[in-house]
Amino acid sequence: MRLENYHSSMLLLLLRHGDAGEPGPQWPDDQKRPLTAKGHRQARRQGLFAALIGLTPTRACASPLTRARETANGFLTAWRKPVKLETLDALSPGGDLDRLLEAVRDCREDGVLLLCGHNPSLSTFSGMVGCELEFSKGMLAVYEFGGKRGRGTLELLARPGLLEAIEK
Repeated sequence: MRLENYHSSMLLLLLRHGDAGEPGPQWPDDQKRPLTAKGHRQARRQGLFAALIGLTPTRACASPLTRARETANGFLTAWRKPVKLETLDALSPGGDLDRLLEAVRDCREDGVLLLCGHNPSLSTFSGMVGCELEFSKGMLAVYEFGGKRGRGTLELLARPGLLEAIEK
């Protein structure tokens, strides 16, 4: 199934950052904690999966934290000419979820918006736009929004463990 032929309305891709290990003394500033090798693989696999089914982001935003930016950039490597990644403070841990709703409302009618952030904010935000999910690291959820930008419909859920076969 290719979603590019399936949707005529806006799609929202919610992606939690990939594995970044645990905070510790080696990262006194947790905002700079990078992805592990596993986290980079998770991001790349989710991007390859999205590209395979025809989900090409028209706008991509990530938290300013290193692990979220690295995840979004890894995701976007699946396209030859990806959109430019924007940082959005509202995607930071504890960010303003109403600002995220504005980003969804501002997306063009046939757009595909990628938002890459952190838990528990992403889980809470998923409840605001469709149905609340518990995001594991590297998980992707896709919501479709019809003509009215109220609540979306969960169309796809891709947990990172299910995608390991893509690179094999």
